[in-house]
Amino acid sequence: MIVLAALLALWQFAPSPALRFWISGPVRHSGAAVELDPRRVAVENLEATLAAMALGYAIGTGFGIGLGLLFGFLPRLHRVLSPYISALYALPKIALAPLFVILFGIGIESKVALVSITVFFLVLTSTLDGVRNVDRDWCGADPYGGDARRGHPKSPGPAALPWIFTGMRIAVRYAFSNTRWPS
Repeated sequence: MIVLAALLALWQFAPSPALRFWISGPVRHSGAAVELDPRRVAVENLEATLAAMALGYAIGTGFGIGLGLLFGFLPRLHRVLSPYISALYALPKIALAPLFVILFGIGIESKVALVSITVFFLVLTSTLDGVRNVDRDWCGADPYGGDARRGHPKSPGPAALPWIFTGMRIAVRYAFSNTRWPS
């Protein structure tokens, strides 16, 4: 207790005015903490977190499913863009946070961008895997038993839904964990 009291006293009565300019004393901090209503602060933080998560999740999921289906239907486009997508996927997403703060500011926009990019890659890879793993006999089958070339082939999109939903389920956890950096 004596060591703690000595540290607090040293902190409060720091000899350097420059240090006091950057770090205010514990008395000032305790006064600010008493003025805060913890329930109001908790509700505001929860609302901001859920808003950033929901918006970023919706944006990332939409673009991930769209581009995953496009790449699945156009494999040549996927082969051309695959190195760039792989290079962006290899970047640590949290390392992009300072860039997003510079680009979008410290508000909710930077958090939405970080959540969107994280969710995008998770949903993109699972959607692409789903479209690739669909049974090609099912896609070319004519529902009326005729020749598939004259009939109406089925789209692999609905058959890829289990993979898409799995990617979306996994992405929820990452969407929530990426919204918890300070606002």
